[in-house]
Amino acid sequence: DASDRAAISVGSPPQSFQVIIDTGSADLWLATAPCTGCNTQTTLYDPNSSSTAGRSGRDFTITYGTGSASGTLARDVVSIAGLENEGQIFAAATTSTEILLGDISGVLGAAWQSIANAGAKPLLQSLAEDGKLDENVFGLALTREDSIEAGGVMTIGGLDNTLYTGPINWIPLVDNGSYWLIPLQGLYLNGVDLAITASAVAIDSGTTLIGAPSSAVASIYAAIPGSQSVVVNGQQGYYGFPCSTTPRISLILGSQSYSINPSDFNAGNLDTRGQLCLGAIFALDTGTAANAPEWIVGATFLKNVYAAFRFGPEKAVGFAGLSGEGEALSEGAAGEATSSSKKSGASRRSGRSLEVLVVMLWSCVVMLYCT
Repeated sequence: DASDRAAISVGSPPQSFQVIIDTGSADLWLATAPCTGCNTQTTLYDPNSSSTAGRSGRDFTITYGTGSASGTLARDVVSIAGLENEGQIFAAATTSTEILLGDISGVLGAAWQSIANAGAKPLLQSLAEDGKLDENVFGLALTREDSIEAGGVMTIGGLDNTLYTGPINWIPLVDNGSYWLIPLQGLYLNGVDLAITASAVAIDSGTTLIGAPSSAVASIYAAIPGSQSVVVNGQQGYYGFPCSTTPRISLILGSQSYSINPSDFNAGNLDTRGQLCLGAIFALDTGTAANAPEWIVGATFLKNVYAAFRFGPEKAVGFAGLSGEGEALSEGAAGEATSSSKKSGASRRSGRSLEVLVVMLWSCVVMLYCT
């Protein structure tokens, strides 16, 4: 499946890059010349071409569910959707594995400073706390499109009310800001309560599927007749289910029910006959660290809602149903790049809006057949 990316610029004069937007991590890093593990399409950051570049010399390493990056910390002007932060600390990565596909140059972590490997304040948190946003929020509408083309919208400093209906259901974070972590109050399968133990879930735009405790995952697939555990690329914790069935999972968040389209729960065929399909919820036991999320909820869920993220003293994640325009976007219609401001009153949108592109990122992690 897919993750989302957007454009940023770094340096003086500006150098442009495509980066993955990841609400499940908090570090900004860019592939930097010379880069080991980068492909020929990767645009590399060149600090020697920027008059505002600086380096700290501190080493940096980050490891994801799949892939890693390492290098040294740097400082430069960074801009996204016309919003600029001078002296932003980020990692100049000279080694990368299994992340930089196509022309992607790095990752923009959009979680909180407390989980940043570099210890630096993330770009979006800095923009909010420095008073550079009209509103201390950003919004995401993702697409189901599986190709590298325009397919979503991220709005910074406001929300795009053309993409959702009704009010935003704001859900306070369960801690003071690490992951975008909110309580899961229940889970239903085809309208039946599976009595899943209450948990905390991290809303993670950088993850394709949904990772959950193994006990909860076993309960879900036990309720889907014909399901069986499968090994994917040598990894345990995945399940297949009959492709002829259409399980509808609903998560209870903020006392409201949010359904996952059965097409999103189906992560693809596991056999050549199309009889067994991969389920989009897999077992992921994250350990006992104080801020480790029990669930990681990725694009499988996010493609079904408009998601909002709020900084400030009332930290929260919010959801709303997709409007007709939002549904069209979710089905793969091209996203648009616009820039408007609540202060100008120029449109129904507030804040700065930018194109979110869809990229193949995790497919070879979760699919049995990879090329």
